[in-house]
Amino acid sequence: MPSGTLGSVGGKSVAVNPVGEAEIRSAYALAGHPGISSVGLIGKAPPNSWKDRISRVADGDGFDVVVGGRHTGAVSVFHGAGDGQAPSLTHASISGLARALLSRVEDGDALVALPGQRSSEGQLVYLPKPVGEVHIDEDVDGVPMGRCASPWAAAAAVSLTETLAVIDDHRFLGGACLAAAALIVTGASGAVWERPAEYLSACEDFGLVVAEANQPL
Repeated sequence: MPSGTLGSVGGKSVAVNPVGEAEIRSAYALAGHPGISSVGLIGKAPPNSWKDRISRVADGDGFDVVVGGRHTGAVSVFHGAGDGQAPSLTHASISGLARALLSRVEDGDALVALPGQRSSEGQLVYLPKPVGEVHIDEDVDGVPMGRCASPWAAAAAVSLTETLAVIDDHRFLGGACLAAAALIVTGASGAVWERPAEYLSACEDFGLVVAEANQPL
């Protein structure tokens, strides 16, 4: 077991670099998963209510996986493109999830909805409730994006007749996207959408639900 960490024997050990809210949320999600033996927060003490499941550690020494950073001997998971070094699984984010969903839709496009001021410009797309109508007029990490009411966010794959979407609280969704990648990362590098079946299954393992809807003709 890595020095300073808590957990049972067996499973992956994960160190989380708490550079953002998604990373911190991923630590909470991972700490409750049976496939994870121990979770450490690098340089940050967990809340008192989590100290029996998450510990503060100095670095990623001895861990199998590092989320949001890199350490010798560990594989890495990044919310974005990462640092370009192998081995790592990248784009473990809401936009990466949207691209992974394309594997289940024929001739579809990935899109994302994030909390913010709704626009009346751009392409109008219908997502399942509670998001509903979204005007696509921005992009995030190269994926078309529209704004929706807080606290919701959505990752979606949309065709002319069909929509698959994962909708949840944007903080929970961002953390789960990272946690799912930590669960499946191996020594091979790539983006999460290059392993869509495994990644989507892991996302569902963390409580994310893929909803279906028909686009109005």
